[in-house]
Amino acid sequence: MLKNRKELGKVIRILNPTTIVVETSETRLKTGDFVEVYTLGDELKSLDGKSLGRIPIIKDKLQIIQVENGYILCSKYKEQKTIFATSPLLEKKTVTKTDLNINADDIEPLTVSQKDTIVRGDRVRTV
Repeated sequence: MLKNRKELGKVIRILNPTTIVVETSETRLKTGDFVEVYTLGDELKSLDGKSLGRIPIIKDKLQIIQVENGYILCSKYKEQKTIFATSPLLEKKTVTKTDLNINADDIEPLTVSQKDTIVRGDRVRTV
């Protein structure tokens, strides 16, 4: 079952390389909550041509650091872990994507400009 993700608002200002301002009327947000910055990609259609909507392209996952009336401030935090080679219990587990068994002729890549770059006007939703 998919989690319902509510659109909160849009990026209205980039304060510095680590912090953005998001305009929102949502009143149940709190410091520490996580949000996603995203844009809408290509329209996805079923095999019979019915529109299924546009594919959301996630640009980043951010944490709310301040909640004000009408807007929130969000930043990205990077967690770094230290691995001690002396204990196998402290080793880091890494999961990577692996290729699917697909027909390469059926590949249709997304066409999205500024895919990873956060810009004013990007949408923000709950995680």
